Amino acid sequence: MTNFTVDVGSMDSAATTIHTTQSTAEGVCTGLHALDIPHGTFGRVPWLSDKIAQPYEDHVAACSSAISDIEQSLGDLADAITTTANGYRLTDTTGVDQALEIERALYES
Repeated sequence: MTNFTVDVGSMDSAATTIHTTQSTAEGVCTGLHALDIPHGTFGRVPWLSDKIAQPYEDHVAACSSAISDIEQSLGDLADAITTTANGYRLTDTTGVDQALEIERALYES
């Protein structure tokens, strides 16, 4: 493959943006746990209000779990992009070092 270039700066920028989104997801998850629904919000008859409140609580738990999964996935994605960018940097550095070594050997012979 010829003329293959990678903009590692853009990869770094993407990883930073994804980490920012991950932080936002963490804030949403924290805020979700901080919500306090007062007793009686779903009615004043104890057994009935509990039956009505339970699906809400289940939904909040499911949302919280989904947001936590998204948060973890975003972190993993950002780390993978950073690792890939660092791999390209290493390859570029190694390639330059090897080219300089070959050039030096040619001129010394």
